[in-house]
Amino acid sequence: NPRFCLFGDTVNTASRMETYSEPNMIHLSDSAAAELRRQVPHVKLTPRGRIEIKGKGLMSTHWLEVDQNSTLDISRKDNESLELVISETNERE
Repeated sequence: NPRFCLFGDTVNTASRMETYSEPNMIHLSDSAAAELRRQVPHVKLTPRGRIEIKGKGLMSTHWLEVDQNSTLDISRKDNESLELVISETNERE
């Protein structure tokens, strides 16, 4: 069984971002938002503003906006780009 130990600045930043996020929200750093916007130009991002991240100082962050009645699917198209699909969900009981 493979075992992995992840550590370093990226993991620490991700943990802090999760800590300062809100339930059911996708919280992005400024650089992640820029890369997502480059790969998926139609994506809706909302600046959250600058927040204090322990160990990092002030960081500009963003929310990825997805309607509550939608689903989000992110997949890799090739080695360089992502495909982001936001689709309406049909809730039937």
